[in-house]
Amino acid sequence: MAAAPRKHFWSGYKNARRIATNRSRWLRSLGSSMRSRPGARRHNRILGAIRKPVLIANGDQDKMVPSSNSIDLARRLPNAELVLYEDAGHGGIFQYHEAFVKKTLEFFAR
Repeated sequence: MAAAPRKHFWSGYKNARRIATNRSRWLRSLGSSMRSRPGARRHNRILGAIRKPVLIANGDQDKMVPSSNSIDLARRLPNAELVLYEDAGHGGIFQYHEAFVKKTLEFFAR
């Protein structure tokens, strides 16, 4: 049995980039689609039914999950606590690791 031909490393990179771009577009459109779709009220009811405390952490400069989406999610969840890290991107919890760990431990202690 012959081995499958090896793909060039570039094809994997291009594929990963395409997936990341599509995911980014999808995430950007998520916030507006939740508000504009006919089922948005149903989503509000579902999120409003979650009574467990939720910690939402995001960087205020996040390009993949815009802060407006995090703010909107925190508004829809009744027991949500929102933490926005200043001048942080998508890896805000890593950029502000110590502050994030402290906040998370305080949140879990409640």
